[in-house]
Amino acid sequence: MTFSTQITTMTSQISILFIDANVLDYQLLLAGLAPDVYAHLLTNNRDGVEQITEILDREYSHRDIRTVHIVSHGAPGCLYLGNTELSLDTLERYAKSLKTWPDAALFFYGCNVAVGDAGEEFISKLHLVTGAEIAASKTLTGNAALGGNWDLEFSTQTFNQKASLEANDVAVMLKATNWPHTLVRADNGFSFTTPGTETAGSGPGDVGKSRRFLNVATINGNATSLDAVITIESLSDVNMPVELGQSIGSTVITILLARDGNSSVSGFEGETATFRIDF
Repeated sequence: MTFSTQITTMTSQISILFIDANVLDYQLLLAGLAPDVYAHLLTNNRDGVEQITEILDREYSHRDIRTVHIVSHGAPGCLYLGNTELSLDTLERYAKSLKTWPDAALFFYGCNVAVGDAGEEFISKLHLVTGAEIAASKTLTGNAALGGNWDLEFSTQTFNQKASLEANDVAVMLKATNWPHTLVRADNGFSFTTPGTETAGSGPGDVGKSRRFLNVATINGNATSLDAVITIESLSDVNMPVELGQSIGSTVITILLARDGNSSVSGFEGETATFRIDF
């Protein structure tokens, strides 16, 4: 009887989810998954594509995999995985590894992965390399209050309806966690309109205090209605009113300070603050 149960378990189709450790509060998303979803964390100090390839080969080479879900930051035509990216620019480099991935439906939840010509070309070429049917997001993914959702609006033409229903089940699990962020990535193409609108939080100079700024983001030159919650994480020898300046990093960034509402930092060299930005 035990032997029969094991055979049934090993031959049934399974779903696997990979989540990038760079995703804020990823623990909340993992906690919302059903026990029959096999979840793995991609560490942020290694190549994420290599990690996925190794895990699939080591743990699932003899399993019947129905769907593979990847939760990570995204951009048009790009997934950020570990300390690297899977994109149009890197597809050729990873082709050998990608061809070993199972013939299972792939679901990409990163924000805007399938947006525009670059996004659609990326999905099309990845489909040709892997042979997998693929669904990906064309909008912000995540919390609805920040403009996000868990829908995957773009898919390859022959996408299986059964796989789509499976994806919906996982998306429902992720949505039910009320995860308070989105999967957009802030990079060197990201900037804020100064000063934004402060609608919450307390006085300046308080490390740990948060403020919400409305309609402040420009991503790769395109204006958006994206809101951001800014949390002060450190201040360097200052205690003054803080205005948003040009962002120069990624999820945790350094923002220049200015006095009296002026955006110029002339005369205030060395006065910096570190903020955490949640979308």
